[in-house]
Amino acid sequence: MPAKTILSPAQRAAIFDPPADHATIERLYTLGPADLVQVARRRRGPNRIGHAVQLCYLRHPGRALVAGEAVPDAMLELLAGQIGCDATDFASYAARPTTLREHRAEIEAWLGLRAFERADVRSMLAVGSEIAASTDRGETIVAGMVDRLRLGRIVLPAASTLERLALIVRTRARKAAHAGLIRDCPAEQQAALDRLIASDDDGRTRLGWIREWPEAPSAANLKGIVERLDAVRAIGIAADGARRIHAARYAVIARTAGLVTAQHLRRLERPRRLAMLVASMIEMEAALTDAALVMVEKMVGALFRRADRTRSDRLLGQARMLKDTARLHARLGRLLVEARASGRDPFRAIDDRVGWDQLERSIRFAEDLTRSVDDGLEDVVERYPAVRRFAPTFLAAFTFRTARSGDPLLGAIEALRTMYRDGRSVLPKRVPTSFIRPRWRKVVQPVEGTIDRRAYEIAVIVHLRERLASGSIWVDGSRAYRTLDDYLLPVPAFETMRADGNLRLAVSPGFAQWHEERRTLLARRMTEVERAAAAGGLVDVTIERGQLLISPIRRSPADEAEALKSQLYAMLPRVRITDLLVEVAAWSGFADRFVHARSGVPASDPAALMGAILADATNLGLGRMAESSRGLTLPRLRWTAEWHVRDETYLSALAAIVDCHTVHPLAAVWGPGDTSSSDGQFFRAGGQGEARADRNARYGTEPGVLFYTHVTDRFTPFHTKVIAANAGEAAHVLDGLLDHESDLVIREHATDTAGACRKLSTIEIIFSAPGVTMPAHGLLSRFKGVGEAV
Repeated sequence: MPAKTILSPAQRAAIFDPPADHATIERLYTLGPADLVQVARRRRGPNRIGHAVQLCYLRHPGRALVAGEAVPDAMLELLAGQIGCDATDFASYAARPTTLREHRAEIEAWLGLRAFERADVRSMLAVGSEIAASTDRGETIVAGMVDRLRLGRIVLPAASTLERLALIVRTRARKAAHAGLIRDCPAEQQAALDRLIASDDDGRTRLGWIREWPEAPSAANLKGIVERLDAVRAIGIAADGARRIHAARYAVIARTAGLVTAQHLRRLERPRRLAMLVASMIEMEAALTDAALVMVEKMVGALFRRADRTRSDRLLGQARMLKDTARLHARLGRLLVEARASGRDPFRAIDDRVGWDQLERSIRFAEDLTRSVDDGLEDVVERYPAVRRFAPTFLAAFTFRTARSGDPLLGAIEALRTMYRDGRSVLPKRVPTSFIRPRWRKVVQPVEGTIDRRAYEIAVIVHLRERLASGSIWVDGSRAYRTLDDYLLPVPAFETMRADGNLRLAVSPGFAQWHEERRTLLARRMTEVERAAAAGGLVDVTIERGQLLISPIRRSPADEAEALKSQLYAMLPRVRITDLLVEVAAWSGFADRFVHARSGVPASDPAALMGAILADATNLGLGRMAESSRGLTLPRLRWTAEWHVRDETYLSALAAIVDCHTVHPLAAVWGPGDTSSSDGQFFRAGGQGEARADRNARYGTEPGVLFYTHVTDRFTPFHTKVIAANAGEAAHVLDGLLDHESDLVIREHATDTAGACRKLSTIEIIFSAPGVTMPAHGLLSRFKGVGEAV
């Protein structure tokens, strides 16, 4: 049985083997004068180049040369050129094992190194334990040990030695994390957790029931989510229990708990099983809370859409009556004009030609018609039964909080909550109304001193939805609707960082200094623009009689370019997509980025990994992919997809492809690679995804999602994020600039404001100065109506 390892072959080579690229070899293995003197003391060519290779190996990667080891040819060529011998001489080196040992001992003494000893095992365990407390990645643990050994000028032992130590500390860290999560967990809680994975007569478990919550927005499904949420809350797992262990370690446990089945959990040892169930309940409480809030948001949005549709249908049905009313009022106007011109009595003319009864009916119809189009809120109120079906469940299930003391909206929520709980249909005599916006006030309080109960209930729900979206009200247990303080540094930590000058901001920490820098920069840039304009040096821009004139964008690409593109595409050979995927993986190494969710090891089944990726890319699904592939079974695909294919691994794999594309010489033809742009693209949703999608009137009435993508000037899409169709795009500009994992350094970014000028102006201010740990980003925003503004 092979020994258990913690590193893949590629990871082991990256840590323990010399580099293979010429640039790094020249940087690390160029010998100095003292090195050349030491090498020159050997008389024969094989000994000189062998001594030089051992010297370089002990410096980097920091281990001894193994007898019979293949040294990179580029390294041998570089060393042979420096010491004046032939690279082939190395094949004759160390014919006697004694020579290898003597040279190594001499070099270690000259460099001040010492061999790895038994006493170093304890210190490596301590170093590894510190690292393993925050990660399961074997590469990170072993690399930390190697760095500490190099710092202590200790020759690295065999890779298997450090891997065994890393396995030990990782196992200890996992057990310590499991114990930390279930610490202070009483026996009744443990029993309740065990009941989650117990099967009933039909073979179903309570854990499976909790995980499979309904997603289509409806009052019945909201009750189903709240029932599951109540079941989770009844166990009594506090959300702050996750803080007992390192956040990264907890994330690994929670991610694993979300993947495994109840049957798998039953086979685990008790501490690990309970820890995973604790993490699962913490995550499920947050997920169910957010799912319920999102469902209510969609139901309120559907309420307005249906009211608008009702009003539109009514207007279409009244089109004939509207035409008749307009014709009657036109006759009335003409009659009054003629009566004024002829001096006749206008009242008698109306009585003879129109009739007062008909005129009164026409006026009442016109009044009703004009009143009904006023914001359409009356039609929203008419759909009150739909709100009453979910409002009691919604308000009773969650605790809402705000930073404002005595917030009237929270008072209104409590009044409705009490009314629903008592089973009454009458509002208390005094309810808060100061939170109601003017457009709602006229339907909530049609007459001074009176309140329309139905309109008031709907107004509370609508205003609560708006406040939740703005962040001024947050919900206990939610992640998507949590307080802003959760995103901020703790005050003591911030004060310490500010005192140490370690805030690592992209701008000056003091406003006065920042303002002076920006004022100076603005004055300098305006002067440059003024001089360029006076000299006619602005590209496609002129200033005439105080007006800024920008030339329209010409059609790009030209017809000739399109024809050339077609010819070039026709010259490309036809290849199978599977072959192309494997070839790109060989170029970029992106397949190694799809690491195991728990251990961090790359996928050991490349065929299943490629099949799972293709199933995602083609929207074919794992089942059909298994049916259409030879040798791939559904269990293999499903296991690989669950444990290796995730959002973060896709992001890492994309970074590998982006880096490979960026350094390709042909990519430089399109640009320097430091400029980017971003925009959203709408995709309609169908099938099961339709219930989870959102609607945006800009893209029609069908539900869908937005894919917000960042692209460099080399046409490399380096970040893509799926966002709601009705979400603002401005806040997601930073995600692509800061969260991509590639080596790109973006200096200038262009984006469409989509109406969010204030947000993007704030982003531009924040990222307009050089940062300490992050590059500055010049933001070019396309503002609506810029011509009129100038």
